[in-house]
Amino acid sequence: MNDLEIKVLRFLWQNGPAVAKDIFTGLSKSNLAYSTLSFYLRTLENKGLIGHLKKGKTYRYHALLNQETFLNKQMDHMLSELFYGDKNKLSDFLVGKGWAARSDGNKK
Repeated sequence: MNDLEIKVLRFLWQNGPAVAKDIFTGLSKSNLAYSTLSFYLRTLENKGLIGHLKKGKTYRYHALLNQETFLNKQMDHMLSELFYGDKNKLSDFLVGKGWAARSDGNKK
């Protein structure tokens, strides 16, 4: 996932279903071309992360996964692919970076 895909998902989670124009306006600080947004909306649909309902000529986009489900899937993927499914390696990495504290009292 790239930054723009995540920004689009975040926009939909925070604002609910929206037309491309509203998403574009909401992400306008991103120095984004409308055609680029359209490309990424199709990409996110192809990945099964968003869907749309067509009303006339307008598409209203919505997230297909809530934020928690998405995060769980991303973390499962990261655990599997980067830490070979070893939760202790992931925990050690997070603690080593200072992003988490040990809950078991061990300083290791």
